[in-house]
Amino acid sequence: MRPVVSRLFHQTKTAAGGAPDDAKQGPVTVPAGAVNLAVVFVPGVVESILLRDKGSPGESPYFGDAAAALKRHLGRLLAGSVKALFGRYDTMNKAAADVGEATFGPLYLRPDGSSVLDLKTVIEGAAESSYSAIHRAGEWGRVGYGARMATEVAARLGGENVFVFCYDWRQGVVQVAEKLAAFLEEVKAVSGKKKLALCGCSYGCQVIAQYLYAGGGGGVTRIVFNAPAWRGTALFRHITEPDPDKTRFNTAAAARVLTRFAGWELDLEPYARLLPRRIVNRVAHAVTRRTLTGGLLYAAGLWSCCATEDYEEMKARHLDPEKSADLIARTDAAHYGVMRHIPEILADARGKGIETWVIMNDGTPLMAGEGIDGDGVIDASGGSGGVCLPLGEKSPADRAGERTDPAGRYDLSRALLPDRTWVISGQVHGQSWWDAASRPLIADLLLTGKPATVDDDPAYPQFMDARCPADGVSLRLPEGGPKILPLSRGETRLTVCNESEKKRVLVLSAKVRGLPCRAKVRPGLLRPGQTAPLRLVPTGGSAPARGEIRIKYVKCDPLPLPHTRAVAFRAE
Repeated sequence: MRPVVSRLFHQTKTAAGGAPDDAKQGPVTVPAGAVNLAVVFVPGVVESILLRDKGSPGESPYFGDAAAALKRHLGRLLAGSVKALFGRYDTMNKAAADVGEATFGPLYLRPDGSSVLDLKTVIEGAAESSYSAIHRAGEWGRVGYGARMATEVAARLGGENVFVFCYDWRQGVVQVAEKLAAFLEEVKAVSGKKKLALCGCSYGCQVIAQYLYAGGGGGVTRIVFNAPAWRGTALFRHITEPDPDKTRFNTAAAARVLTRFAGWELDLEPYARLLPRRIVNRVAHAVTRRTLTGGLLYAAGLWSCCATEDYEEMKARHLDPEKSADLIARTDAAHYGVMRHIPEILADARGKGIETWVIMNDGTPLMAGEGIDGDGVIDASGGSGGVCLPLGEKSPADRAGERTDPAGRYDLSRALLPDRTWVISGQVHGQSWWDAASRPLIADLLLTGKPATVDDDPAYPQFMDARCPADGVSLRLPEGGPKILPLSRGETRLTVCNESEKKRVLVLSAKVRGLPCRAKVRPGLLRPGQTAPLRLVPTGGSAPARGEIRIKYVKCDPLPLPHTRAVAFRAE
């Protein structure tokens, strides 16, 4: 039997009467430096895509229909919520647990590690079940990373040279990395390309790092790590807490993550802020703890997401040393191997001539816990931005402090890769596929290797703001570049833009905090993509200064509620 990639490549290449699908879209002009290149995307856990009933009319993702489950149990949830107001949580907890069972049931595993339902990983399934070659991108548009990020690269490189590696994340990072190594060899053989560029997201960054740690990297010339989960997330520490009264759940952050992961224009965050926190904590505890603690008993992949500083305590709480000996061996390999040696792994890769870059996110607190500069899922200490890893390359002493973010919260001069780490504010955990600001940056890095550093192209400053349709508005400098306001030269003009692709936005006001100026914007309605000028008038205060500009607006949602977009700047 021919290898999976070979069979898939042959089928997609000969589709539509023998002509590649992307030929219908006009000729592709391949950038210089990418003529002999194939690009492979290694997505995170959510987008690795386990499928049920693959190839049948009933094909569906590994999770159930959450909307149908909520509808079925809505009456009981409402009744339980009313009782919870008076301190009785039993009815609500039971209904919430039933919703979790119906929605995430396919994730439950048997003691041997197999699923209770017939799940097939895409990479191991039938030939027609892979997302490997992306000629038919419209057929899998529901997959976030593939829908826009991979398609953007394919438009410039040709779809036959772009591949998405899908895997069973439950097996653990070591096992998945072994399959990635075999997959990359197939890609080179089938595509005929001698060089590879890799782009990982979240857990996929761990997989790539493990691949390098195990001696891989032959033919790899460039790697972009997007929202790397190199040291795990503190999320598990809080949502697997046995005592529901100790569960800390950030409802607004969870709504923000859900909105952007799902690619919705309806922003749930302002609605989530209206919910009683104590009741939400109980629901979150009932659903997430039931789901996660069951998976922790058998899924090595979940343990690779656990924060390194929590690993020993979590392992002692959930795993029996004898019954889970094999699982512990696999999770130890991840935590004491790749997750503890990221600086050395990247330094070794760069020593071999592999160019590496990091894209981090900030601006949303963790969904649970007290992580700072988080992106809703991975706290800053788990990646290369914000608090940063304790080891790695540093900026020269004479440049220390130059790479401080506009809000003054952290200094990237002590980051793992100080001159190759971008931070995207307002983006949620690797959500570049829906962000018009960072998507072309990642494509440029993969295909051209430029900008080589964060100082090389003013269109991509080290600290960028996401342009996500769910955000409603963005605030742009007239000529791009670093977010520095030249207030000493007099009045400065910025642009408020409606980033929504479908909805109108009513701009209400603009306020300044911490900067020696006042903002003037004309309230009004903006169509999708429309802009409005914003004037900054100096007030004579001292400079330099750090602060933020807050745009208050209302998006034309079914229930219009005021939103606020805060953008940090430094004044000179």
